[in-house]
Amino acid sequence: MSEHVGSNIPPKIVLFQGGHGGRSLRQGLRAYLESQEVAQVTVVGPTTDSGGSAGRLKDDHKTMAVTDVFQAMSDFALNPHDAKLLSQRFIVGNGGSNGLNGHRAINLMFAGAVEVFENDPIKALEYLTNKFPLIPNVRVYPVTSEWDLELIYSLEGGGIIPREHLADDRQSGPAIKGLELSNNKAQILEPVKEAITLADMVVFGPGTLHGSICSQLLIQGVPQALQKSRAINILFSNIFNQQGQTDGYDLFKYGEVIERLVGRSLDYYTYFTQKVNGSFYPEVVSFYQEYGQDLVRFDPSHPMASKVRSYDLVTKSPGLSKSGKEVELLRHTPEPSAAALMDIWRVHTRSVAKS
Repeated sequence: MSEHVGSNIPPKIVLFQGGHGGRSLRQGLRAYLESQEVAQVTVVGPTTDSGGSAGRLKDDHKTMAVTDVFQAMSDFALNPHDAKLLSQRFIVGNGGSNGLNGHRAINLMFAGAVEVFENDPIKALEYLTNKFPLIPNVRVYPVTSEWDLELIYSLEGGGIIPREHLADDRQSGPAIKGLELSNNKAQILEPVKEAITLADMVVFGPGTLHGSICSQLLIQGVPQALQKSRAINILFSNIFNQQGQTDGYDLFKYGEVIERLVGRSLDYYTYFTQKVNGSFYPEVVSFYQEYGQDLVRFDPSHPMASKVRSYDLVTKSPGLSKSGKEVELLRHTPEPSAAALMDIWRVHTRSVAKS
């Protein structure tokens, strides 16, 4: 339980997350940082990505895959031009993975910095962080300094998936039974440990359950730091399940997986709609279902339902389907997402103050 509970001191928040939903929450929290209603935000990023630009550079130049770290830096960049550069991706012609095509500019800069600093990714990352200043009271770190790290998925009935991008590309097959790292001695980065120790809230999600969240909870020292922390632990729900990985999962299944790895219970869950048993963007949901992505459900009769806070956090947003067709997608909305987190903080502090 946070030492600030019952006071008006703005909370310190640690985020374990990724993807569009994670970005929306970060963008929403930026306003609370600027108004000093949040004291500090620390974003912790995974290093097991093996696809796309980061994966190519990881294989070819032995760099750390920290795409989520750079994306978080973009969201909190002090300078808007820095924010654009941190997100810039080269699109050359109509395909292929050769040359610059598909690479992020910041990943190429990072690869060069790693060589300059004699294959020390943490020094390279510190150097780039100084070149791209963030707004006050934001910290962004990889969860570990171990660069050569793969997430390995074990499957029901036997067999494994040896790298993260192979699991991300998966559309069907046996259920995922367990996860492990290629190096089970990888240690938590010391500033991450310190941030967890001082945190008032630790938030898991939104983001891919296995690649963005669980891969970090497998790092030595992360569960131990979370168990010792006085922070409240919150699961921020995804909207849809990930095809081939979390098919059919409900809100509490996500919680069960995280609790098992952390070794302590979650204090709160956020759910993305108050229309638990009502109609929720049926035409858009049916589009996602065509691609094998089912809605993350919440059963109000579940024994843990009292821990759930439901908010209307989702809006329709234009996007592209896998075939390149213009479609409407569902996304977390920045301001309501951050407001939901702050509401949980207020609810919690009031409840503890009364007890």
